[in-house]
Amino acid sequence: MIEQTVANLNRYFDDRIAACRRRQMELLADDRSDEARFEKISANVYDIFQTILALAVELYRDDEKAARRFFVQRLEEIPSDWAEAYELARQHDNLIRQLIEKTKLDAVDEIKEYFAIVWEETE
Repeated sequence: MIEQTVANLNRYFDDRIAACRRRQMELLADDRSDEARFEKISANVYDIFQTILALAVELYRDDEKAARRFFVQRLEEIPSDWAEAYELARQHDNLIRQLIEKTKLDAVDEIKEYFAIVWEETE
């Protein structure tokens, strides 16, 4: 069952990364490098969590619940640093930093939503 879930998640990550990179290239072609930067950041977040998913599967190949738990823990731990950075940027009125951290957090929220749907389908 974990193979189907992982395949679905990998397709999702591949699609999101490709979409972000396409959008990044479109924005760069329009001389909108600031906006392209945010697409690159989003793609990096998806890539990070795709790598974490692969690690979860490698570490817990025979224990689906442990793999899920590992992935969910990282899905909570990693963004907590980004949330702290966002709050610090907000306190210092650093709008660029706020946008960067918000972009990361938005991507994580999307991953969480999709993950919950896909994992529930296989339970």
